[in-house]
Amino acid sequence: MMCAHYSSAVEYHQGNTDYSKTLDRRQLPNFTLEFITNLTDDAITALGEMVKLSLGVGDKADPTVLGKHWIDDVTATCWRLKLADYEDRLAQTE
Repeated sequence: MMCAHYSSAVEYHQGNTDYSKTLDRRQLPNFTLEFITNLTDDAITALGEMVKLSLGVGDKADPTVLGKHWIDDVTATCWRLKLADYEDRLAQTE
């Protein structure tokens, strides 16, 4: 489901414009947090397998551990983006 939504988002945000970057920064955290919150163990392992393959990590790496690290990193990034956007909006109103 996330891949289908992401494909649509990529088509909508094609290009390297400031506007598309601003939209991504504001919309991506909510969108992403919705999908990575409360994932099943199977989904975490599948994500870990994708990370393992994309990074060329050795066969001994545990995909579940990699998946959990990826989710933790993405979650932290989403919150940083959300807080940065909140601070930007507060600064604009003052």
